[in-house]
Amino acid sequence: MPASATPAQAASAPTATPASATPAPARSPRLGILRLTDSDDSDGNPAWSPDGRKIAFVSDRDGAEDIYVMDAAHGSDVERLTYFGAEDEDRSGIRFDGGSPVWSPDGQRIAFAWDRREGNLDIYVMAADGSNVERLTDSDALDGPPVWSPDGRRIAFGAGPSPLRQAAAVSDGGWGIFAMNADGLGVERLTPDPGVVNAGPAWSPDGQRIAFVSARDGGADIYAMDADGSNVERLTDSDSHDGPPVWSPDGQRIAFVSHRDGGWGIFAMNADGSGVERLTSDPGVVKASVVRAELAWSPDGRRIAFASQRSGNYEIYVMDADGSNVERLTDSGADDRSPAWSPDGQRLAFVSGARGANIGDYIPE
Repeated sequence: MPASATPAQAASAPTATPASATPAPARSPRLGILRLTDSDDSDGNPAWSPDGRKIAFVSDRDGAEDIYVMDAAHGSDVERLTYFGAEDEDRSGIRFDGGSPVWSPDGQRIAFAWDRREGNLDIYVMAADGSNVERLTDSDALDGPPVWSPDGRRIAFGAGPSPLRQAAAVSDGGWGIFAMNADGLGVERLTPDPGVVNAGPAWSPDGQRIAFVSARDGGADIYAMDADGSNVERLTDSDSHDGPPVWSPDGQRIAFVSHRDGGWGIFAMNADGSGVERLTSDPGVVKASVVRAELAWSPDGRRIAFASQRSGNYEIYVMDADGSNVERLTDSGADDRSPAWSPDGQRLAFVSGARGANIGDYIPE
């Protein structure tokens, strides 16, 4: 149930302070790549602020995973926003990776999911400077990751039983899709079917529909419903796993990952499920999970960036929205993943495992 943050829940987080000094990044002569973080620890899950000036990310550089923010232009002015890691560094089982930082549409707040050594994930929100941390959900389930509605008034999320709390179950049973007001009030379960996995909610750009993955009919297929849970439609019908769904910026198309034709590939369809097309022909594995697709539409909807293992390790590629003009952007010999377009579509942030896991930035020349 929703709850306001107590001092303990907010971990008495001090005002965000500059983290350890970040060395001046250097532009790679290859492919216009700029290294934004340079750490022997793991930095990941980059998220651009709506104005493109900041990138929030997760790092364990201070001993355990917390959220940081940096200047997007050069990777400078790194600030630590959360201080949960110090108290949670001995936790096991559920990792913070399930709750990447997600900016509100107006750039004023950041939502995230966190495991507070209680065997579950809850959703929190804070101001963009790390102040005013509030706990929005308080249940025995795994809640998250949070997804803001386009107008910033609602947050959708998936929730399911925690493997560390075998006796715990989501209200009404099974993995479900929920939505609540941005202050944690008005929680509603949008998928009523008990005992069925429903995950990966994605708001349509106009906020009227939510696409998601469900196993209600046997396989993992993509469905869409109105934002209040009504008018559910099955969009894909495959013997393989489809999803998670990623809306095009104009809301006319949905891209997704599927194994339907042998080998994982990227597909796209109209928002009503018609016109399914395979966009990638290479048999290499395309990286994805049930709640996070390693693919991203460019802001103008003309290109799709994705991570693929077609070369032996994961690298970042980009292609036209119809699957043509595939271009390999990285060639590091390590796993590069999590592509994220800047709001103006001129840059791509991504995570590279070249040394630990660091955040890089592709700048077209």
